Amino acid sequence: MTKNPPQLIIFRMFKSKGKLSYLILTLIILTSLIFVKINDLRPKSDANSTASESNSVLGESLQEKVSPISITATISAQKWVPSNTITYKGDNLLVLINKKIGLPPNYEPSDLVFVAGTLRLRKGAANAYSNMVSAAAREGIPLVISSAYRSYTDQQNTFNYWVSKSGSQQAQTFSAFPGHSQHQLGTAVDFTLAGGSSFFSESFGQTAQGSWLSNNASRFGFVLSYPKGKESITGYIYEPWHYRYIGVENAKRLASSGLCLEEFLQRYGVW
Repeated sequence: MTKNPPQLIIFRMFKSKGKLSYLILTLIILTSLIFVKINDLRPKSDANSTASESNSVLGESLQEKVSPISITATISAQKWVPSNTITYKGDNLLVLINKKIGLPPNYEPSDLVFVAGTLRLRKGAANAYSNMVSAAAREGIPLVISSAYRSYTDQQNTFNYWVSKSGSQQAQTFSAFPGHSQHQLGTAVDFTLAGGSSFFSESFGQTAQGSWLSNNASRFGFVLSYPKGKESITGYIYEPWHYRYIGVENAKRLASSGLCLEEFLQRYGVW
């Protein structure tokens, strides 16, 4: 059976009734018909396409903020780590510096003081270091550092040196790109053995110095930056000689959190 078009139905309603209520009913019917018609004409994939586009934009945003090497750390961290970011918060003890977050080339702490020969640290870190060295010496443990503050230029020279010795890919596992080294903060130190050249080996952790630092450094506000078993999170090999000063209270919080420094700073740090 052939159906009458909606327009004819509406016309007959007006002709026979002519009442306001039917006019309102007619407007409702027209609106419904128009909506249905438009919905029928719309491609079925539009809704899915819109959702897909939204997810795509979100995905791109997250990819920009999460680096491949730190993505495992975000499982336990509360903040997404931005990528290719320059931070101007270098004076903050809890600033996050890693492979994706760096300092400006001209950044230099304003309160650097000499701690050993030509090596310098920020004043707070220097005082803590001095107290720690004295405490270790009383127990017959000589603590010596081979590196402290490094300028952007020093970092370039250091990185280029290791690239020439080990190749770029290998060098990146233990040496930072210029601007991405904790040493530029003036709060990081590399320990070595007394009377010898720089001792950068995992075996440093088994020496008297390495063992003492592991058990006592946090009492003075120094923490291990790149611990064993966290390589996929930090992006660096296990470095038992590399410690960073974050303050006594922060070191206590880190110890009780069960996190490594990278995870801790992702959650509680700044950039």
